[in-house]
Amino acid sequence: MKTLNSHRIAKNRTFQSAIDLDGFSNEEQQLLRNYGAWMEALAKGRIEPYTKEQSQFIEVANKKKSPVTKFELVWQKYCLLAYQHQEKEKNRIMELVLSQSLNATRLQMILDNSSKFGFSKDELNLINELLNARLIASGSHGVASANSLVVFSTTDGQ
Repeated sequence: MKTLNSHRIAKNRTFQSAIDLDGFSNEEQQLLRNYGAWMEALAKGRIEPYTKEQSQFIEVANKKKSPVTKFELVWQKYCLLAYQHQEKEKNRIMELVLSQSLNATRLQMILDNSSKFGFSKDELNLINELLNARLIASGSHGVASANSLVVFSTTDGQ
C-alpha cells in the first residue's frame, strides 16, 4: 500500500523540467507534463517499482536495456537533451570563468549553483582559486569553498 501511495503522490506532482520542451512532439510533451515527475522518481529510486514494466523502465533509465515503450523512449530522449543542455551551459560558464571577467559575486553564484552543472573537481578548484584572488584583490580576505563564502572586511566593520 505504501508503494502505491508513493506512486500516486509522484504522479500528482508537477514535473519541473530542466530544459525547454520545444524539441518534443505534442504527445511527448504531454507525457512529460503528466508523468515526468513520476518517471523521474522511478528513475532516481525515490519510489519503488511494483510492476514488471516499471522495473524495466528503471533498467532502461540506468542504461542496462534499450528503450521500447513510449515512456522509456521519451524519458531517454529527455535525459539526453537535459544532459546536452547541462554540458552546453557548463561550457558557456567555464568560458566566462576562463576569460577572468567575472567578479567575486558572479563566481560565488556559480559555486552556489554548481550542482546544477556537474563541474569536475578541477573546474571547481579553478573557480575557487579565481574567487579567492578576487577577494584578495578587493581588499577582503576569506576562504571560498563550493558551499560557502566567508568574508572578513579589512575595515573592522566600518
